[in-house]
Amino acid sequence: MKKPLPLAAVVALIVIIALMAAGTALAAPTVQPASATSVHAVGVPAGSVLVMNFTYGVRNDEAYANVGYWALTSYIRHVQAWRLPDGAFYWTSRWAGTWTTFRGALSPGAAVTQSAGGSGIFTAVLDGTFEASSYIPAFGCLGTHDYRGTKADILLGTPEAGQAGPSAVWSPGDIYFPGEDWSTWTTVRQQYTYHYKHQTFEVTDTGTMGDIVITK
Repeated sequence: MKKPLPLAAVVALIVIIALMAAGTALAAPTVQPASATSVHAVGVPAGSVLVMNFTYGVRNDEAYANVGYWALTSYIRHVQAWRLPDGAFYWTSRWAGTWTTFRGALSPGAAVTQSAGGSGIFTAVLDGTFEASSYIPAFGCLGTHDYRGTKADILLGTPEAGQAGPSAVWSPGDIYFPGEDWSTWTTVRQQYTYHYKHQTFEVTDTGTMGDIVITK
């Protein structure tokens, strides 16, 4: 009997289907709501001010693993940022989405050549702190963006073979923090988890674990 997906993964799939279905209706950024909620504020120091709280959709991103890009992904990402009492910033984001890989691509863990294509779901978390001299408040929905990743690029296998990654990455960090100093970034938490039937591949700030190998 196949091991069922974790409840969190099932919930993520339901959320991503609903949000992607509404993707074409996403509105422009709005002003900060008076009752903006800080749903990921665990560990944020008292006295911090929420300066960003937005979502956006992405199509055709390329997921990077142990050897190179191994799958195309589409997802909804929720981002929040706080101005800390010392003037630095705390950034937190959550993803929920789907991935697709192809026959001939390399598996994300052991770089096994896939004998068939397949797809699954994934969730991700990235929290960290950094410094910036300026920022632009952003609230609401920021649209859906095509990163223009391709099957052809995935099938190249590795950067050494010519993989370039997605070709049009829309980055809210660069847009809304024009005064950022990303060299000051300190990761608080990082976790990307990909599911396929009974298999799981995971990337954390300490390394990777597992693999996803698709057979006919």
